[in-house]
Amino acid sequence: MSNKKELFLQILSQDKINQAEFEKACFQGVPDGSGLRSTCWKILLNYLPFCTSDWDDVLTKQRNAYNQFIRTMIVDPNQSQDISDHPLSTSTNSTWSEYFKENEVLSQIDKDVRRLCPDLSFFQQPTKFPASFCSQSLRTRVEQANLQAMQVTQSKAGGSQLIKPKKKYSDDDCYQILPQGQEAHWEVCERILHIFALLNPGIAYVQGMNEILGPIYYTFVTDSKESEVQHAEADAFFCFTGLMSEIKDNFIKILDNSQCGITHNMDSLMTMLYQNDPQLHDAITERCIKTTLNYTMQLQKEVSSHSSFHFVG
Repeated sequence: MSNKKELFLQILSQDKINQAEFEKACFQGVPDGSGLRSTCWKILLNYLPFCTSDWDDVLTKQRNAYNQFIRTMIVDPNQSQDISDHPLSTSTNSTWSEYFKENEVLSQIDKDVRRLCPDLSFFQQPTKFPASFCSQSLRTRVEQANLQAMQVTQSKAGGSQLIKPKKKYSDDDCYQILPQGQEAHWEVCERILHIFALLNPGIAYVQGMNEILGPIYYTFVTDSKESEVQHAEADAFFCFTGLMSEIKDNFIKILDNSQCGITHNMDSLMTMLYQNDPQLHDAITERCIKTTLNYTMQLQKEVSSHSSFHFVG
């Protein structure tokens, strides 16, 4: 066992973790194995407290809460017992009306998570722990919502025939459809973002949130402890929610040019790069990489290829 791994195991074995010692160790990088990276991220993202004796209670409470969110918040109007509630209902209390409204946001989430981390095949692979108690697959729901009307044309024989309009792009051509009862990892991320959007209607979902969630979920679901992997979805949801509470201003368009908006923050980052690593700053500037949230992936690739900057984990 490496000295670095022993250090982390020693720190995490304390009844009350020394915050300064823990953060200093994390800044130098968290080693693989023993679920260390997953555990450290949960602490750094304020999901787990520094008092280790409270961990079991916190995890049990939060995981049960998330499962309840799935059961109660994902609407399936087909299960409604109210015969007056139907797809054409104009009532503001209609389950179908709420369903269609949610589909607008869900369609955008679906489009983004399908191409989450395209360089990794991981997100297209099935998860070991699908949410079997979820009444409806969000993927199926989106596919039904996006059905295109068919055109009625006259055949040469004089009869009518239905013709589907040509599609420029089909997700089915790029993504393997898993058997009934299985879920791909991107579908799990889709559900997390959908639940987040429902609980936070003020911000709902903005393109780029999927890139924030991806690394968190991946870290938790690749934990070496299967008992933790089983709850990766719930843990990722709360860690993502906690992180979003800190950075949500970056996703609110009207705040882009304010002191708490993305433009100001990216300008501050470029200033920091110039002061600490002029060579990296000049390389980014020469490539004309736009310093906006949509280009964070490009920025990450530039920074990760440079040895003078170090990141946690």
